[in-house]
Amino acid sequence: MSQILLWIVCLLTAGVLLFGVKVAKKGEWQEDFLSLSTSKALLGIFAVLIVLHHLAQLMGNLQMNPGPLAYLEYVGVCFVGMFFFFSGYGLMYSKNNREDYFKGFMRKRMGSILIPFYFCIVIFVVFSLAMQMPMQPMEIVAYLSGWWLLNTQMWYVVEIAFLYLAFYIIFRLVKNETAGLWLMGLFITVMVIASILIGHGPECESNKWLQGEWWFNTTYMFLVGMIVAKNEEKVVAFAKRNYPVLLIINLLAAVGLSFPTIARVQEGAYYCEYAEGMTLPVIFGIKFSTFLLQYGMVFFAVAAILLLMMKVKCQNAVMTSLGKVSLELYLIHNLYLIMFGYMGVGGITNPGIFAVVIIACAIVTAYVIYIPIHWLIKRVCK
Repeated sequence: MSQILLWIVCLLTAGVLLFGVKVAKKGEWQEDFLSLSTSKALLGIFAVLIVLHHLAQLMGNLQMNPGPLAYLEYVGVCFVGMFFFFSGYGLMYSKNNREDYFKGFMRKRMGSILIPFYFCIVIFVVFSLAMQMPMQPMEIVAYLSGWWLLNTQMWYVVEIAFLYLAFYIIFRLVKNETAGLWLMGLFITVMVIASILIGHGPECESNKWLQGEWWFNTTYMFLVGMIVAKNEEKVVAFAKRNYPVLLIINLLAAVGLSFPTIARVQEGAYYCEYAEGMTLPVIFGIKFSTFLLQYGMVFFAVAAILLLMMKVKCQNAVMTSLGKVSLELYLIHNLYLIMFGYMGVGGITNPGIFAVVIIACAIVTAYVIYIPIHWLIKRVCK
């Protein structure tokens, strides 16, 4: 029964993605495949897939059989790469196509991500205090400030805020777009190197900024999105001229790189800092080589998805609805992973029921908190 429920979850997710799918005829294209409405809808279902990715990781940690979710434990990183790509693409596209784009940028763009971020932080702190988690007053302050992450999955918003701020400063000061892109690349490179050197923190706590490989293994997709936006006509024209070859190459590369990537991740390459006798250069080399493999997989997977989007349009009312709450879903779902998983609330041991309860609670809560969050955003950011 547990595996049947897990298969139902997978099939329902696939069903939502494919419902109402439209395939372009030979010689025709989905010209709006990079539009805001299309990308938001796709990211809605990808947010659900990221929840399933984290769920598969949790089930592995709890010695539960994740069944058909197992593969998502290692390729969920590709969906995060899509979020970074469209974030970078959206910023550069808007800068080049909206008049006075930087006017009110900090209030609008930063507010739209920081309000959900701090709203959910308060929920996690209140929940932890209600569950009698021991916290000193200064620890509560650190968590409420976002400097310490009670929900470590909130790293994404912190990093996006860094990237938004860097984008704002660089392109307000540098008028040459090529030079600006090089500076963005340099900024991201510094973040990647710093995160590799910082590691996971004492006793693998990973609850502070830049601690953990998830802080850097997909970040360059933000830059890729910016580059595509700057050169969109040339990139799309090139893709159309060479479509079959490019699609096959990217699919094969993504699948091919997934095998060595999964092997390196499974052997704990990112955690080599805890092995005895490891010097800093050796640790950096192991982590960096693992990063190159994993990022290669992410890059080609995202490229393959984008190429498929040029021909196949996956957009329906459910995906559009999920797209509206994708950030809320991302920020809140860990509450239920902690509650039903690590804390064992309800004593659920059946993997299928475990998965269904967490997914249902996360999605419902995302819609509930969307209401006050976007009430605040409309009044603060508009």
